[in-house]
Amino acid sequence: MIIAGATPILFGLIAVALGFDFLNGLHDAASSIATIVSTRVVSPRYAVLWAAFFNFIAFLVFGMHVANTIGTGIVAAKVIDDQVIFGALMGAISWNIITWLAGIPSSSSHALVGGLIGAGTAKAGLHGLSKALAREFGSHGITANTVVPGAIDTVRDWSQYAHQEKERIRSEIPAGRFGKTDEVAAACVFLCAETGAFVSGQAIHVNGGHYMF
Repeated sequence: MIIAGATPILFGLIAVALGFDFLNGLHDAASSIATIVSTRVVSPRYAVLWAAFFNFIAFLVFGMHVANTIGTGIVAAKVIDDQVIFGALMGAISWNIITWLAGIPSSSSHALVGGLIGAGTAKAGLHGLSKALAREFGSHGITANTVVPGAIDTVRDWSQYAHQEKERIRSEIPAGRFGKTDEVAAACVFLCAETGAFVSGQAIHVNGGHYMF
């Protein structure tokens, strides 16, 4: 049942990937053969065949280094799922079409990297980004954390809620009250001070136990 349900998604992703591959060739092949065609070294027909052949055969010469970097060196593998792949491909396809129509020189591979970063950030959220920053810059003494406020008692936050709804939310908080802005600020001060120098890649939840992770 799981395989049957996953099959349409798999075929859909393959179709989108083939669409990106087609646009990749349409978008980048012209740049790769522009010099030899404009200088009349070879005819356009042979230049297209030349570009198609070497684009297809390149993996035998250069291996899978680029694919490995995109697959594992940009976004953590555990974050990547079918939604992230779809988002990355659609982002790259959209950017390719925009730059193609606008006549802006750009790289499809770079567009794919940008799409993957955007989709991965949207999936993992700011906490995922902070963990990646903590790993990357920890050796330089730089820490990165996320402060996640819960229900905080501010006029702006609660003006849109009816009194009954506000009391319902309060009743769900184990601490029995809403948080204060000073308490959120205190968490930030703790992380920025020397006392938080060894805390990195963490999400600090200031919510009175409302949500426990």
